[in-house]
Amino acid sequence: MDKFLETYNPLRLSHKEIENLNRPITSKETKSVIKNLPTKSSVIDGFPGNFYQTFKKEFMPILLKLF
Repeated sequence: MDKFLETYNPLRLSHKEIENLNRPITSKETKSVIKNLPTKSSVIDGFPGNFYQTFKKEFMPILLKLF
């Protein structure tokens, strides 16, 4: 692994970027994602976006715990 990393010299994240990635996901971010889901096509779990938009209030506590 060390030899691979020496050969390809991957980019490194700054301390600030790492902290940002490790912070909790907010309800505002989750609401924004649900709002912007495609309404007619299925997302990865097979449910269309309007399903999540319709039941947003019910899903929010579950999604925030999950994330």
